[in-house]
Amino acid sequence: MIDGSALLSPDWKAVATNAVAFVVAVLLLKRFAWSRITGFLEARTRRIESGFREIDEGRSDLEEREKAYAARMASIEEDARFLRQREIEDGRRIADKLLEAAKAEKERIRMDVRQEMEISKQMAEIALRRDLVEMSLAAAEKLVRTKLDSEGHRRFVEEAIEELSEMKPLD
Repeated sequence: MIDGSALLSPDWKAVATNAVAFVVAVLLLKRFAWSRITGFLEARTRRIESGFREIDEGRSDLEEREKAYAARMASIEEDARFLRQREIEDGRRIADKLLEAAKAEKERIRMDVRQEMEISKQMAEIALRRDLVEMSLAAAEKLVRTKLDSEGHRRFVEEAIEELSEMKPLD
């Protein structure tokens, strides 16, 4: 049986053997594998750092693209507002021109109607004068054909005055 003090005291042979084995393992690793391990770790560190740089560059590139996109969108919106405003102004100018043309056409039609009315009025006056001349000639012919006494003459004049008073005046 092993007593309790033996369990607590170290086995110096085992400790020395383990220490020697550890030193030999470290030396062997350093001699044959250390450069590979450190090369692998350094390569991995470089890849990770490169990845971070790429991420940072990508992030800054993305931020620049976002800024450029925002500026482009603002420019497009400004251009669209400008074009809408210009189209509105063009529409107003066209509407004004159409309104002016309509007013001019209205005035031209009004003048044409006035001229036609004046011509119609003059033609009516001419027709009325012609009718009066014809009626006067007819009355004169009637007078010449019939012998009138003073009573007949008076009746004839009264009838002529009555016929003339029934006609509208010429303005």
